[in-house]
Amino acid sequence: MRSTVIATVAANATVDRRVRLFRCAPFVGHTWRLLDGQERCVRDGYWRSVSPAMGRFSESETTEIVDRLLEAERAQEAFAAVRFDWDKVETSRLKRLLGAVINVSAERAGRLGEMRPWYLSRALDSLDGRAGVTVDEMAQLEFAFIDALVLFGGSRRQTHGIPNLERKMAEAPGLFVQAVALLYKREDDGQDPPEWRIDDPERLRAVGRAAYRLLDGVRRVPGADDDGRVDGRALRQWVTEARRLGRQYGRFRMGDRHIGQLLSRAPSESEDAWPCRAVCEVLEAVASGDVADGFTLAVFNARGVVSRGWEEGGEQERKLSAQYETWARRWNFEYPFVARILDRIAERYGHDAEREDSEVLVMKRLEH
Repeated sequence: MRSTVIATVAANATVDRRVRLFRCAPFVGHTWRLLDGQERCVRDGYWRSVSPAMGRFSESETTEIVDRLLEAERAQEAFAAVRFDWDKVETSRLKRLLGAVINVSAERAGRLGEMRPWYLSRALDSLDGRAGVTVDEMAQLEFAFIDALVLFGGSRRQTHGIPNLERKMAEAPGLFVQAVALLYKREDDGQDPPEWRIDDPERLRAVGRAAYRLLDGVRRVPGADDDGRVDGRALRQWVTEARRLGRQYGRFRMGDRHIGQLLSRAPSESEDAWPCRAVCEVLEAVASGDVADGFTLAVFNARGVVSRGWEEGGEQERKLSAQYETWARRWNFEYPFVARILDRIAERYGHDAEREDSEVLVMKRLEH
């Protein structure tokens, strides 16, 4: 009956009215088959202006939605329409869709709102590991969407994160140094390689922001396997090459600071021994003040926002201070440089505990 009504009304309607008529019809394959009987201007007008309904689609419908909306240059709408059915989107189409979303302007991209990181993560989860999808391709997508995956993505247990990008960086210290170079000017008068230079200020800011998210978001220590065990030899080779490239490209000090930040994400050796021995050996061998500074700063930044009871004072900081003192004593004889770093962290937490205690006393006196 609906088909008869649409055909009857469309027979004597203007192009604009026919476009409106089809937009009002259900957003399903049956409507699109009726639309196929209309001239090109009606079909184009429909796909350029239709508001895709939220729903679950068949595989053929999902394919048509992606193809038609991408042809109409509406990548964000295509993304939103099929966000419940990523497994039904064929691999090459999904790669093309995500690539088109990357190219959408920042203003228009914001229309997906807060849902975007979750559905983007599900899309990347679906694509990752498919036949015909390389680690390099996944790493490029993760870098392009790094704001959503790292900054707004919430818990890593709930989002895709940047596992392929982390893996590539752990394999290629040159990628690490390039990210550092995008954030900091050279410390000498040398010239960067032409492929590192970005003349467009707006694009330079965007890429620099992504590089910051990358360096801040990486949690995989070079040389670590999927279970977190760190190969000491591989880690030493990576750090040696990263420092060499950092010196070559005029970012030695800042490179060292970010190496320290990366090493601070090392796993534990045991309950009473952190960081693991492989990282301790590298820290001891390098014995760099900049690496130590980066390591220390990253430890404090990783703590994030702290909540505490009204009269709790510095109890949390005292426990942390005691923990770092324990680790410092554990490595004191084998790795004295590492022990000094841990002692410095413990001392800082001790001062923070005293400050929090003092604030509680001040508040109590003001109350009286």
